[in-house]
Amino acid sequence: MKWSKKIYPCITTGPKQSWRHKIYECDRLGITAVSVFPTFLGIKERKKLYSALEESNIQYIPHVHIRDDFEKWELDFFFNKYGTRYFNFHEHS
Repeated sequence: MKWSKKIYPCITTGPKQSWRHKIYECDRLGITAVSVFPTFLGIKERKKLYSALEESNIQYIPHVHIRDDFEKWELDFFFNKYGTRYFNFHEHS
């Protein structure tokens, strides 16, 4: 595999961050490739994020930061729909 030297903007989540606005900004700026960090979202809110991603112009998501409660279908969603090949998570010590 060839090393990619690209930097991707991120759709992040957090108590004071709006992932909806970040998707809007990506669409407005013509950004079609991003990383996604749904770190602060439970499954109900992640489903809303996934629907919004499908309705956006985003076509490629090379990297997703996952949580320990992710379900297999979520990994399959990113792998199959957006070509995601890199997933990471925080280790719980």
